[in-house]
Amino acid sequence: MLRNLGLSKIVLRRKMMDVAAAQRGEENVATAQEMVRLLEAIAKGTVLKKESNSELIKQLSTSKDSYIPRYLPDGVQVANKPGSLPGVRTDSGIVFAHGRPFAISVMTAWDRDERAAEREISEIALEAYRYFEMRGKSSEGRGLNFSSSRARPTSALNRRRGIRANKAITRSSQRNVPLPGSGRTQRPCDFY
Repeated sequence: MLRNLGLSKIVLRRKMMDVAAAQRGEENVATAQEMVRLLEAIAKGTVLKKESNSELIKQLSTSKDSYIPRYLPDGVQVANKPGSLPGVRTDSGIVFAHGRPFAISVMTAWDRDERAAEREISEIALEAYRYFEMRGKSSEGRGLNFSSSRARPTSALNRRRGIRANKAITRSSQRNVPLPGSGRTQRPCDFY
């Protein structure tokens, strides 16, 4: 199924909690960009049958201790799957911002401070939420509007903090957006 969607970098090598496979070094791998593409397809309902798709989103929306929803306002539905290994934190999901749901994936590696990495994921998700919530208010009634996704490495500041992350979020067709209070503009997915 993944290959049929053009997702060649998501590789499932073992089932969850297969300790023996993990000890052999068989880990599941993915990129933030391909996770966003998969989540976009799930959100659009183009991957599974309607009933299975609804059940998957319901399952992913189950409340859990994860990073994407941590700083979001109460009541915002998030269908996500977090992950963690020593020195690694990830979270990928669909955030149902009013009028403008979006897919997001943030993956960190070689984290010297895992709690800082978790906070960074939460902060990136909050910035994305603010952006898409604002876009949703300016384009009421458009519904799902996913466009191209793009992976971005974090800034040098985060690398100095010991956080190396790749993030991908859906991007609107707008080229640049103003950064409040800064007098600068940047692409919607570049939050640093």
